[in-house]
Amino acid sequence: MLIPRRNPKHSRFGRLALYGALGASYGAGAMTLIRIGLIRAGLLDKMVSQAVTEWALAKMRVTSPCHPASDQLVHLLYSITWGGLAAPALFGGWRRRSLAVGGTFGLGL
Repeated sequence: MLIPRRNPKHSRFGRLALYGALGASYGAGAMTLIRIGLIRAGLLDKMVSQAVTEWALAKMRVTSPCHPASDQLVHLLYSITWGGLAAPALFGGWRRRSLAVGGTFGLGL
């Protein structure tokens, strides 16, 4: 059975979104390791994802403590979402762009 191919542009955006999400998950893991090292060295109090989780729980008026892994999950999902959305937007054109564009976006986040 022959399945008609979609426009190559659509599959290219899907691949870019997948690659962006994978790259963002790698970046989130690397940033977490760096931040844990900074916390152990005493140079950092808490990670951004911990502060966001605390803020969200306070905003929802939830008093029960959350699991320590929840802030890491928030950080990972945040990174994957932005990576999946930004990769097609930054690299979706037909003109080749430098990898520095994506690297600068990642450092900005």
